[in-house]
Amino acid sequence: SGRLTSSKARQVAHAHGGAMTLHATLGLLLAACASASLHPRPEYSSYASYARWLVHESDYAVVSTHHEGSDVFGNIVSISDGEGTEHSTGVIYTYLPDLDATYEDLMANSKVALTFTEMALGGGTSGGCANSTAENPPCGRLTISGQLTRVPKEHEADALKYLFARHPEMRSWGAEHHFMPFWMAPENITSFFLIDFYGGGGGPQGR
Repeated sequence: SGRLTSSKARQVAHAHGGAMTLHATLGLLLAACASASLHPRPEYSSYASYARWLVHESDYAVVSTHHEGSDVFGNIVSISDGEGTEHSTGVIYTYLPDLDATYEDLMANSKVALTFTEMALGGGTSGGCANSTAENPPCGRLTISGQLTRVPKEHEADALKYLFARHPEMRSWGAEHHFMPFWMAPENITSFFLIDFYGGGGGPQGR
């Protein structure tokens, strides 16, 4: 018979519910593993430490550039600030090809904003982000403004070492698509804007 008896219906519902429970459990385990792989999160009141932590733990940033004069453009850039997860210089490096729209914008105007969100860490379970949304103040976010420029020749070897340590797949990019390392040198940073708790935002030094 094509009819589903009440007994069979209960069996199907039980099996479906079990699968959903297993799926949810696996999701929680994966999220816990991802969160555990992060370095300890500084207290929200340790603004400079929190900002540096957020940059170091991040795989990428959103870069905003001046585009074709009066327009603006946003893009995703993979970043690194050191040789792997256990080394941090605090200096942001990225890798761009000369055919990229962001590269073209930087050649005309190197002033940018780099934005980081804690929601991108640990599968969205880090700090105040768990069971919340990225715009909720305890789910930290940081914007660093300044100039994103080509890495000078004397620093290029270190830049590539740091980028390849965090993003090994980048090793094959350079020769094929003319990728070049860029950085936001400390002296080229003009401002920070950080929110990691309620009460408004500001620069790490001034909060």
